[in-house]
Formats: sequence, C-alpha cells, structure tokens
Amino acid sequence: MADENEGFTVIWKIKNFTYCLQKKLEPLSSPSFVVNSFSSTRWNLLLYPRGVEDDKDVSFYLHRKNDGPEKISLDYELSIISAEGIPTACVEVKDHSFTVHHGFGASEFISRKDIEKDRDVLLPDDILTVRCRMWYCGIEPSPKGCTLSTCIGVDKGTFNWPIRSFSSLRVNEERALSLESSSKDYPSMLLKMSLTGGYLRDRYVKIEISQTNAKRPSYVVLNVQVLSVYGKSLEIAEAEHFFEKKDDVQVWKFPPFITKEKLIGKRSTYLPGDVLTLKCNCVLSVGVESEEIEYDDPETICDQTSIESLPYATSTHNIEQYKQRRRRLQNAQMAFPDRPDFSEVSQGFRSDLQSMYQDRILPDITLRACGKTFPVHKALLSARSPVFKAMFSTDMREHDAEFIEIPDLESETVHRFLLYMYTDTTEENLDWSAVAKLYFASDKYEVLPLQQKCSEFLKRSLFPGNALEILEIADMHHDDDLKSCVLQFILMNDHLIIGSDEWKKFEISNPGFAYETIRDIYLMKLGLQTRPELR
Repeated sequence: MADENEGFTVIWKIKNFTYCLQKKLEPLSSPSFVVNSFSSTRWNLLLYPRGVEDDKDVSFYLHRKNDGPEKISLDYELSIISAEGIPTACVEVKDHSFTVHHGFGASEFISRKDIEKDRDVLLPDDILTVRCRMWYCGIEPSPKGCTLSTCIGVDKGTFNWPIRSFSSLRVNEERALSLESSSKDYPSMLLKMSLTGGYLRDRYVKIEISQTNAKRPSYVVLNVQVLSVYGKSLEIAEAEHFFEKKDDVQVWKFPPFITKEKLIGKRSTYLPGDVLTLKCNCVLSVGVESEEIEYDDPETICDQTSIESLPYATSTHNIEQYKQRRRRLQNAQMAFPDRPDFSEVSQGFRSDLQSMYQDRILPDITLRACGKTFPVHKALLSARSPVFKAMFSTDMREHDAEFIEIPDLESETVHRFLLYMYTDTTEENLDWSAVAKLYFASDKYEVLPLQQKCSEFLKRSLFPGNALEILEIADMHHDDDLKSCVLQFILMNDHLIIGSDEWKKFEISNPGFAYETIRDIYLMKLGLQTRPELR
C-alpha cells in the first residue's frame, strides 16, 4: 500500500503541441486521476496553450475535481521538463487550499516566444512535457505518480500548385484546388487563388481557403512558397487560422505576400513556361486524437473518466484491461462521462434497439427537425419520457399526427437524443456546447437521467470562456446544483471572468442577471450564502 502521506508526481506529455486548437481562455485538459494518499481526491491539469490573460503566454494550472473533503491544503510545483530531463520554468506554490472545482497555477507560466526560441530543448519533436509535483506541507515530494499522454491529431500535406498562363490572369479571375484528407475525421478544404488590386495599385496574389459544413473546430497552418526555375523556395509566407464548427461556408483570407508585377519582372526566375508554382505545406488539426495514462502504483492512482467500468482490483489482468479501455476512449475530455456499462442488459438487446432506430424498423410516428426526419416508435418514447407519453396517450393534437415538428432543436441534437432514448448511451467526442443542447432536449422531454449526465458533464467542462454561458443555462433550466457549481467556479476565477469581454457581453444582454451574479458571488465570498437562489 502507498504511504498515506506520500507525495505525488504527474508527468504530462503533449504530442504535436504546436497544433493545439485552443484559443485564449480555452484549456487543454489532461486525463483526470485520483490520488489515494490525498483522501482519494480526483485532479487534472489544465494547460492554456494561448493563455488566460495574454495569448502570447502559456498558462498552467492544477485543478481539483468534485469529490473528497471540502478542503485540501497542499504544496505543489509546476514545471516544464526539457529534453535533457531538467525542470525549467518552475513555479512553486506553498500551502494552497484547494476546494472542490478549484484550480490554481500560473497565468504567465512561460511565453510562447520562449518555447519557440528554445524549441529543441523545450519542445523536442513537438512534444511538450510538463510536470506537477504535489505533496502535503512539510512532506518531501515523491517521484511516484503517473505519466499522462495527450496526442493532438494532425493531418500534414505538402504539394505543388501550378498556376498556368499566369501572366494573362486577370483581377478576380480564380483558380481553384480541392484538398481532401485521407481521414474522414478531417474536413476537406477548397483553395482559391486570384489577383486583387489593379489600375494604380499593385496586383497581389490572393489565396482564400474555405471549409463547408465543418462538423468540428479545426486549426490550420498554411505555409506558401514560390518555387524558382531552379526548384528553390523564394518569397515564403505562413499564417494560421481557426475554423469554427459551423454549417455555413467559412472563408479564410491568407495574407497577400507577393505582387504580379514582381513575378512578371523576374519572369525567367519565377515563371518558367509562364507557370507560377506555389509549394504549399498545410497542417490541419482537429484537437485531441488520443489520450493514455500509465501509473507507477495502481493503488496510488486510478483514472475515473469512466467510473462505472473502473477495475479497483490491482491484478495485472485488470490493470491491462483498464488500459485497453482507456485507449479506446481516446478523447477523455470530450467523451461523455459516466456512461452505463449495461451489466444488467444484454449487449444483443441494446443492439436490437439501436437497429430498430437506425434501420427504421416498423416506426409509427416521425419527428422532424431542420428539414430532417426521424421515424421512431411511440411505445419506446412513451416509456422513456413522460412528455411523449402524454402526447401519445391523451387527446393532445400529436395523438393522431403523422409528424411531430421540433422547431427548437437542431437535427444533430435530435439524433443524439434519440440515440440515448433507444440505447441509453451517447456519442463519444461531444464538446460542451453539443452537451448543452442535449441538456435542453432532456429537460424539455423530462428525461431526467440524461439531464443529470449532461449537468455533470457541464460541471467538468467549465473554463473561464464558457462559465457565463453555462450559468445562463443553469438559471434558465432552474438547475440549482449546476448553478451553484458555476458560481463557485466564477468565484475562484473572478479575476479572469469579471471584466472580460464575455462578461461585458453578459452585462449588456442580461443586466439584471449580471447584477444578481455579482451579488451572489459577493455573499459567497463573505460566507453569507453557500448556494444561489433561483429566480
């Protein structure tokens, strides 16, 4: 057994760190872990690749999750481990009291410029290795702990783009090139090249990159070079862009970097055979691809990303079984937590129900949302939801209808909701905004188990950039527990939230609620109120 006063050390390796798609105030979260020697509390590390106050910094925090005693006081140290294994950029915090859902660390941990300047030392092979050592005050830190690994998935490609008859190309005349990824996980892109300017102005080479119907956010880095007749790269330009998850077309205008006049002036070098050749290096990232955890002592740490499937025995068989399941989860931060293991329901029965839904076997009613139809079964929906039961078993107008319109839910949300209704499971790789929409659906149709799971997920997904949105969700749905959790989070991170751009928008859109939020936080800080009052 591990010493109950023993310290704990966490090593976290982030592969392809350069291509993290988190913006300012958005955290990259490590897999969560439980330290038995710290009253079996659950923790994770939060790294903000583009800072919480300045996007030129990297911020780093130790964060306590939602179980264990009310307070735990620890000493801890955050650092980067260099290629030689030497800790650098060390930040040590003494006797800090962690309450539930509380995080503390360094907003100016290290500048992105310093990492890039010492890339070979601090970012070898584009792997950032950070360390957190935790120990009780007065106890020596222990080297025992765990090693976490997060891999940012990237799709890289290099290609030559020949623009023929370049000298005769007119302003706004376009040449297009389609980029298709080898994996369905990465969105396709369309590149368009044209000339802008004219008359008394220089005509610049303009490149636009577009995505359509992006199913998930992505981060793109594009490097463009003009190839000379000798194959050398000249006139190099590079830029980056964040594409949002969006159904509409999104267009990124790459910064102009060379004029037609300059290319024509050096025709023999730049335009052999009147062909402009652009060498393009493109990197596309869609975020976390996989995560792993390996621990030194299985009695000291256990991952609780999926609590119900966690093997508590320490046999080699169970440990390996747990590791295999952990790898299958891939994106622990985005995967829906606490999914039931169906130990009392046969896998075959669940598959049959899923087949009934997906293969549209003998449906007797159709739901319709955003132009998409979902043939379903009245009996099953009635058994799962009292709202549907009332629709189909009383004299409500839906009783004899062939279609039920659902105007306030997106089609993707309806699909995820129905998947849960039929199988009691949810899709993996859901982000917090998708879960928020699912939360709305579960509340509307009074599917309380799903609503509770969504609420727990939103608690675990809090960061300064989304706290106010989740607070409004909790208030709108009269979720006292979720609202209390969000207010506690805002209280602990008020220096990052109060006065931020998000807060200013919040004050304008909902001034009365903003006032009540400030009042609640003030009373909580004074210890005069422990839970918010719902309006």
